[in-house]
Amino acid sequence: MTDLPNKPMLRPDEVAAFWSVSVKTIYRWIDLGILPGVKKGGTVRVPREEAEKGKPVMETTPIIPAYILIGPKGRETGED
Repeated sequence: MTDLPNKPMLRPDEVAAFWSVSVKTIYRWIDLGILPGVKKGGTVRVPREEAEKGKPVMETTPIIPAYILIGPKGRETGED
């Protein structure tokens, strides 16, 4: 993990390096509203205070394919 630069607004690549995630992940989190980002002209910046709070904890829900829930031939499982 790298240190954060001493400035109020950070580039996404600086936050990504600090949190050890990809720059694409930072942009995705900004687009989803998980990480506050400020758009100025054609650039995006992340407030330093937000980066210092720590990396967002992502809760994931496993995706279960419908055929596992419904079973073969459209029948619900357990009805044999």
